[in-house]
Amino acid sequence: MALVVQPTLLERIENLQFADPTLQKVQHNIDSGHVAYRLALPPKLAGVHNVFHVSNLRKYMHDPEHVLVYEPPELQEDMSYEEFPVEVLAREVRKLRNREIPYVKVRWSHHSDREATCELEEEMKVQHPHLFEV
Repeated sequence: MALVVQPTLLERIENLQFADPTLQKVQHNIDSGHVAYRLALPPKLAGVHNVFHVSNLRKYMHDPEHVLVYEPPELQEDMSYEEFPVEVLAREVRKLRNREIPYVKVRWSHHSDREATCELEEEMKVQHPHLFEV
């Protein structure tokens, strides 16, 4: 026993499939041979190209140095935590037309060096003098 499908039904199914832009893009990639893996990367890695051909991927070899030690901050009752400056990473003087403004790059607790912020040196000396003691 064979199932006979009317040509009009097949045409309607194909039309519905190709009406979806996502399916059109997938079909185009398959037809042109541009099949690769697209990695879902976090926003921090937005600058990294997220499409890799299969030949570029390798099996992950475990390395103990890759393990991140994460200590969550101590949360208060209202689910907030206190941040405090840990160290001054750099000092910079920005020059305007007739004056100079000293800034310091400060690393805060629970943050990495990449997330350091530029603060006015005068304000930091008043609020956190321990950072400038030698």
